[in-house]
Amino acid sequence: MYINTVLLEKNRWADDKQPSILISEWIETFRRSGFTGIELWHYHVTRVEEEEVKKLAKSKLPIQIFNSYVSFTDEDEEERAQVASLIHTLSIPRVKINFGSKEEELETYVSNLKRWMTQLPSSCQILCECHPGTVLASPQVAREVLSEFSPSKVQVIVHPFHESVQLNKWFTYLKMRISHMHCSVYEKHKFHCLKERAELVQERIRQLQFFQYNGTYSLEFTKGVAEENENTSLVYEHAVQDLNFIQALQEVAR
Repeated sequence: MYINTVLLEKNRWADDKQPSILISEWIETFRRSGFTGIELWHYHVTRVEEEEVKKLAKSKLPIQIFNSYVSFTDEDEEERAQVASLIHTLSIPRVKINFGSKEEELETYVSNLKRWMTQLPSSCQILCECHPGTVLASPQVAREVLSEFSPSKVQVIVHPFHESVQLNKWFTYLKMRISHMHCSVYEKHKFHCLKERAELVQERIRQLQFFQYNGTYSLEFTKGVAEENENTSLVYEHAVQDLNFIQALQEVAR
């Protein structure tokens, strides 16, 4: 289980995206808690001093995924180049992306993704986060669009604990591409600890076992995120509870 650093960032949805924490100062805490890797929020490396980038490059806990927010419009080529350079610098093996929301721009998104992939390390895998608000919100459309790419190069992220997500459809259409899970429960306009929705989480874990899913997971959000007077330490405490809860469920399901 990875820790997605956006989980801890109070300014995740602020206009300026200026980080309120330095991830290098948290790495030992992540490691002691039992996380096996880091999914690094885009702005935790693009809006920090060079010294922080150097510290992240020496992280004792591997940065497994770059959680990017690059756009695939023609106007954002410079930012894509910056992120590609950082992925080289930090030797990150996978990068999360989102397509935009405009269906009329789909051809542009695909074309720019293909061009961007030539700038990344040859072994770097793309993880396409398919969710509402993007042109790849449905598994049927995602399968059609991603058919232009090798499954070994462009893979898919699913949100298994979102009640509206139908795992059977995602695995029917995209089983060969699904390789990462973003874990959170969002109901009634707020996030919850996984154990607070234990029945849902247990059922989804059983489904993942049925589909023989053996990919990776990261904790994306948890109780306390985006609440008034958000407390970073308390949010992290909830994240560790989620880590322990899901690991126990996975052990039982084996």
